[in-house]
Amino acid sequence: MKKILSLFGALGMVATTSTTVIACTTEGIPLPKNPSTKEEIINLINIDAQNLLAEMDDVAKKLDEVTNFDELSKILQTSITALWTSYAFNAKIAQYLCLLEATQQEEFFNEHELNLEEIGFSIYFPEIKTTEKIKPIDVENFIELFFNDEVDDFIIATDKTKKQL
Repeated sequence: MKKILSLFGALGMVATTSTTVIACTTEGIPLPKNPSTKEEIINLINIDAQNLLAEMDDVAKKLDEVTNFDELSKILQTSITALWTSYAFNAKIAQYLCLLEATQQEEFFNEHELNLEEIGFSIYFPEIKTTEKIKPIDVENFIELFFNDEVDDFIIATDKTKKQL
């Protein structure tokens, strides 16, 4: 988690100046498949999120070795894509958990706590550790905050992504 937070800190310092350059070269970021079953959500947590974390660790190492602006631009683009993908992972996990009762949410979280903590799930959704648990409004607020979009648009976009995969 420390590596991810330091990577986000490094991104914050340089992302502002290079956002325009990166935005011009990004054709679109494919979002992960919408999980619709417990097995798919577990796969997202145990495999997809872990692959993303490994990619982010690799990017953090490459940042130390950057020698020119083109290289930096590519690394930052990968970093920003990974960051938004992690937000999408957290949103999709929370959407799934909203379908469960509070006790089932707690059981699921406890069973997968290590991997969920690695992607910062309880930072984005602290409700998971309270008696209230996650409600649909919590997920909607998260999506609107991070994706600056209406929940319906997010659902449509992720549904299109699901069809692509």
